[in-house]
Amino acid sequence: MEYLGVFSVLFIMLGALALMAWLVRRFGLLPGTVSIKPGDKELEIISNKLLDARTRLVVVRWRGTDYLIGTGPNGVTTIDSDKPDFAAMVEANKGGKP
Repeated sequence: MEYLGVFSVLFIMLGALALMAWLVRRFGLLPGTVSIKPGDKELEIISNKLLDARTRLVVVRWRGTDYLIGTGPNGVTTIDSDKPDFAAMVEANKGGKP
């Protein structure tokens, strides 16, 4: 009978710990974390297509612009964008500048 009290306190403490972890994650209470609310995503995956076991095509939307990227063993490659000056932007950023 004494075990019932011990286990109930254990489960209450574990529940409280899980609730605190969820609150920290949900509201971004740790320094350096960002709170993301539903519908407030700056980057979203629109569609993806698996080409083979290790290669995938992904359409992502970032800041209102769609990009077609390829991912595989050699890394991530931008294939196309709906932005007209995208190729010039990529070439300008190859020097490591943000």
